[in-house]
Amino acid sequence: MGHDPQDRRVHELVEEVSAASPEFRRLWQRNDVRGKTHEAQTFRHGSVGELTLTYHVFDVRGAAGQQLIVCCSAAWP
Repeated sequence: MGHDPQDRRVHELVEEVSAASPEFRRLWQRNDVRGKTHEAQTFRHGSVGELTLTYHVFDVRGAAGQQLIVCCSAAWP
């Protein structure tokens, strides 16, 4: 539900999508989502080719709900 689990619009959206999609309803009920703070992810770029980036997520002090996401490549020159 993000940073505001009481947000009426989010609840309405979940209800709407749940009514339209049994698969979404099943996945939503599993509730196995977790926040990530770091991970490696591979992308395929048209000009560069395959690119693996590692990212780290940091909360920003004094700015509730804001995050800084830093990505870097293992192949950094």
